Amino acid sequence: MLYILDSLQNTVGVANNSSPLAMPYFADLHTESLEDVSTYEFSVPADHEDSALLQVEGHIIFRDLDGNNLLFTIKEITDGSNDGKRIKNVFCENSAVTELLSDVQRPM
Repeated sequence: MLYILDSLQNTVGVANNSSPLAMPYFADLHTESLEDVSTYEFSVPADHEDSALLQVEGHIIFRDLDGNNLLFTIKEITDGSNDGKRIKNVFCENSAVTELLSDVQRPM
């Protein structure tokens, strides 16, 4: 299950493969690296009404294999097709990196 948040981190929707009415997601890939940015990529059907909730600079909460909830910032959304169906491909980066790079931390 993915929680979809807006740019102010308010929950606006859910993507869930277990519920028939929820927006499904597929082709998801979570990449962790000690030397680089942790990323999460996934795809959703572009014709699902909830796909409009996915916006650049919005957020996704994803649960990893250890059961930890991870917050990612949506950085890029591209349109594509798969077996004749329109899809949206979503690329996210770990939000902690964005927040650390945007705030200057002065020594005390």
